[in-house]
Amino acid sequence: MSRAGDMASRAAGAIQGRLDAINGTAYEPRTIGDNREVTGREKTTYQRWRADAVPRNAYERDAFRSFPGEVTDMLDHARRLDAEARAQRAAEDREAGA
Repeated sequence: MSRAGDMASRAAGAIQGRLDAINGTAYEPRTIGDNREVTGREKTTYQRWRADAVPRNAYERDAFRSFPGEVTDMLDHARRLDAEARAQRAAEDREAGA
């Protein structure tokens, strides 16, 4: 990113941080089974995290701290579901073969 682009990004992040403080907006970590709609801001923050960007405000700092655990939890959950599905199929195959 250019120096001007970086400065603009930091300024935008600072302004958003001030708006967050005024509105009481904070990042809410996601959990398995969380059915909230993913917001555009969450998507943008996740993209910044993936790009190893520096967090620009409290919302991004909280999200950046939370994302590794959230991703790990989702992967662990997917692995558990896969293992359960495989075990179920194996049990059904054994029953069908008996």
